[in-house]
Amino acid sequence: NMSSTDEFVTEMDLVIRYFNISAGSLVFIMGLFGNILNTIIFLSLKTFRKNPCAFCLLVISIADSGLLLFSVLRAFC
Repeated sequence: NMSSTDEFVTEMDLVIRYFNISAGSLVFIMGLFGNILNTIIFLSLKTFRKNPCAFCLLVISIADSGLLLFSVLRAFC
């Protein structure tokens, strides 16, 4: 027979897990989408091809995408 405190803690644990999964999925999808758009823009526009700052931003966008993918894979393994 569980007490009301144990039931509350169990329910709050489920709520927190659901929130973490939802928020993490949103961050992953939006972050990956943004990084893909950055990569496309920095590779396709001639204005950015000759700019060293744009090259750094391109590398950072690719690295961030890898970090997002690695984080998701690590969370599910």
